[in-house]
Amino acid sequence: MERLGIRIKIVSTDLNTYRRKIVNGNYQMFLSGWGADYPDPENFLFLLYGPNGTVKYKADNRANYDNPEFNSLFEQMDTMRNSRERLKIIKKMVDIVNKDCPWINLYIRENYILIHDWYQNVKTTEIVQNKLKYRKVDPQARLKYIKENNKPVYWPVAVFITLLLLSFIPAYFTLRRKYK
Repeated sequence: MERLGIRIKIVSTDLNTYRRKIVNGNYQMFLSGWGADYPDPENFLFLLYGPNGTVKYKADNRANYDNPEFNSLFEQMDTMRNSRERLKIIKKMVDIVNKDCPWINLYIRENYILIHDWYQNVKTTEIVQNKLKYRKVDPQARLKYIKENNKPVYWPVAVFITLLLLSFIPAYFTLRRKYK
């Protein structure tokens, strides 16, 4: 920022002061995050809808972004079913937001997981918090996998019983000497 000729004074605050500044719009820059409740672009776009402004309406648009064209498109898109027309509107809204840049995205976490082929509809993301309800299990494929790969192994039980029996041998000889 200094290379651009911008001087920044970072003022850290406690959580209550931070919240009060956000609600009153008493900030120049702040750090915040959002986790989606459901996997739909609307779950993020509503955070930039003008009538959801935090200062004026006490809602979730913390950037207090208010673009009439974006707002009109949001109202159109909000109640539409998924369709190509809705996707076109969403892309136009994203273009508007990218041009106006009310947010600067710092990072998006990525996770990597290994899953069985019978566990389906899995996408790793930290954005959607309630992912489990979207997952599917193919019961036939799961049972087939279990039958092929989860055969019981008996030798540890045999080793355990043998060691248990061997542990009684010293006790037997000790008791035999004691009572002779």
